[in-house]
Amino acid sequence: MLALVTFALVRNTIKSMKKLVVGITAVVAVIVVAFVGFVGFMQWVDADSVTGDDGVAAGYSAETGGLLEASFAGEGPHEVDVRRDGDVTVAAPTGTGPFPAVVMANGTNTPLSSYLPVAEHLASWGFVVVGDETPQTGTGENVVHLIERLPELDSRVDRSRVGIFGHSQGGAGAINAASHTEVAAVYTASPASHKVAKSNDWDYTTAGVEAPLFLMTSDGRSDRWLVSPWSDLQESFESAGGPAIIARRLGADHKDVLEFGDGYATAWFRYILADDPDARDVFVGTSPAGAGELASNALWDRVATRGW
Repeated sequence: MLALVTFALVRNTIKSMKKLVVGITAVVAVIVVAFVGFVGFMQWVDADSVTGDDGVAAGYSAETGGLLEASFAGEGPHEVDVRRDGDVTVAAPTGTGPFPAVVMANGTNTPLSSYLPVAEHLASWGFVVVGDETPQTGTGENVVHLIERLPELDSRVDRSRVGIFGHSQGGAGAINAASHTEVAAVYTASPASHKVAKSNDWDYTTAGVEAPLFLMTSDGRSDRWLVSPWSDLQESFESAGGPAIIARRLGADHKDVLEFGDGYATAWFRYILADDPDARDVFVGTSPAGAGELASNALWDRVATRGW
């Protein structure tokens, strides 16, 4: 009798173990399928990217659709000197100055050293460009700190002509910084959405940004669906506390906007910080009521201005 009971217990235990193994196998299979599906989905989303990299390589270039865009995408007239001060990099034109300055707000885990050629390009157009290696910039605190350090980092900086350039998370950081310190211009390349910003405790609003603001994104899947959707850009545009321009770069995605927006980013700072008449023609044309080159460029769409 005892043997029969023992046999029954063993048999039931084996059955239970088999069910457990089957259950665990099913769960693992679901996790694997879900992971493979997620990876495949993200690869499909990222497939719109031309460069495939948040960083920017030396000698980079991108297609342009206007004469002025091509001009400002090219190298400027200044020789450039690059120096490090701890984790801060300064790319600056040679000469006596004074010079306007542009402070860079990094994208997530994208230190300035990974896109230094962009800073060098801006410097060739007459800007002292300052940035650091901060991997998380959404609050804008490091940007404000860099702005406060500008006289120490380069005595030739004209503090009345300082702009902020932010990409992705750095777009949120640029807006947050401009809401808390006085600057003359702001440029954001595919700024992170409010949903992303809220979930990371660095949400932002442009209502406190009184400086002229240029908001751009791309039409790629990553920006359109995940990082910087057009509806978010419109919200920021409509709530801006000062003059604003909004536009979308076609044929690019989130990882490409540093290169593909470069010509008009440079023109923006040349217009606002340096009173460059050619740069002005990019945005407002030859008369206050006219449209500039940006509005007629076939590589850009959804261009609008307010507050000018």
